[in-house]
Amino acid sequence: MYGANISFRVEALRRIGGFDPSLGHGSEGREVFFAEEDEAQRALARLGYRIRYVPDASVWHVIPPERLTRGSFLRRRYAFGTALGMRRGRPAPVAARQALVSAAGAVAAAATGDGRRSMERAVRAAENAGVVYGSIRPRRIA
Repeated sequence: MYGANISFRVEALRRIGGFDPSLGHGSEGREVFFAEEDEAQRALARLGYRIRYVPDASVWHVIPPERLTRGSFLRRRYAFGTALGMRRGRPAPVAARQALVSAAGAVAAAATGDGRRSMERAVRAAENAGVVYGSIRPRRIA
């Protein structure tokens, strides 16, 4: 399991019942999924806790090479988008439009040899395609 730059007070997290395991990364062989940290923050905010963003916080990650491929980035952004769509975190019509525009931008950038911009647009397209899929996909059961 991976997480980054986030911490919770134990008592506060216990008040909300901890993380929802149906939203998080699963055991070996289970699909990549996101949202347990985000949903915990939302639950804490509903109880009146303050959520703070500290931009200079940092963490050292040792990331295996297989997680640094273009395909891995695209799969993970799609999975993130799926979780976002299932939680109605972005309207599907907006995501559909953004997916199409970003996909076209990825193709155009690739055609001009701008691999960096092409990948950036492809990742946006993947995330928004995931949002569209997640908005019509029934919520999975852990």
